[in-house]
Formats: sequence, C-alpha cells, structure tokens
Amino acid sequence: MSYCRMSEGDVYMYWSITGGIICCGCSFSKDASAVFFSRSEAVTHIELHIQKGDKVPERAIKRLKEEIAEVGETWGLS
Repeated sequence: MSYCRMSEGDVYMYWSITGGIICCGCSFSKDASAVFFSRSEAVTHIELHIQKGDKVPERAIKRLKEEIAEVGETWGLS
C-alpha cells in the first residue's frame, strides 16, 4: 500500500511487508531509498520533501496521522 506515488507528485512512499515505510528513490538518501520504523518519522520526512519544494499529496500525511491514532507509531512496521 502506498502513501503517495510518483504519478501523483515527486515522492513515492509505501509500507513494506518486509518492515518499515520506504521512501523509494529518495532525493535525500545516498542509497536511493530511506526506511522509517515509525509513522512520525515518515511524516517528518514528507514534510522535509514539501519544504524542499517537492509535490506530495496532502492525503499522505493525513493517512499516516490517522494510522498513528488508530494503530500507533510502529504496529505492523517490524
């Protein structure tokens, strides 16, 4: 399940079944992807992309915050 896709903006972030939330092809990471093990870290990371000028759908942050309220920071993220 993705939080946002490149077809919607400049960031592709998804929850990985192997653990964590992945920012795939991340312009901030020398390894091309960044991995987060809490939803708040992922929100902060998306906000950095927005500050940089990257387009990110508002629903990505909204969904992560809803998940924090419903299941917590790390449930299902390993």
